[in-house]
Amino acid sequence: MPDEKAPRDFYKIGFFILLVVVILTAAFLISFVLQQSASQKNKEIATQILHQAVETGIIDPLADTYFDPNIQLEYPPAFHLPPNHVNTVTGIDNIKAIARSWKADTMHQVEIVDAISDGDTVSVLLSQDRIFQMGNETVTYRNHPAIYYFSFKNGKIVKILGVFDVLNDVEAFKDTKYVVNQTGSS
Repeated sequence: MPDEKAPRDFYKIGFFILLVVVILTAAFLISFVLQQSASQKNKEIATQILHQAVETGIIDPLADTYFDPNIQLEYPPAFHLPPNHVNTVTGIDNIKAIARSWKADTMHQVEIVDAISDGDTVSVLLSQDRIFQMGNETVTYRNHPAIYYFSFKNGKIVKILGVFDVLNDVEAFKDTKYVVNQTGSS
């Protein structure tokens, strides 16, 4: 007489394997959806920061919410960030000071061309109209492209890297303005 218990055991094992596959598939699907959600949120944060900081100079609320306390901001070597005339700074307070100082001489209109997220990095391509008040003269640069890279860690931005062509006449103006002001001479 054949063993009637064998088919029942086969079905139990099959059901158990199917259950494990369903659970693993659900876990991977949930993980994928959560990653996509975090990726989309990071893109939204990065573009909001660019609009807010570059166009208005008001970055404090966003910085307090999204920046790591030791965030690093880096621009091309020939670019001089106001007010300290350097291209790299560390810390939220320094970035806030830069955003405020920047607005003293510039106006920017930012158009986000594209934002791409890959893991914990968001790359934002933008085109901007840059208007500089250089002494008594106003100088405008239209469609000046830039790429910003935002590095996230544990939900906070730890580094922002800006890449673009440096405008020599603007840098010469800033050299005069900030170096003179730092030495205490006018």
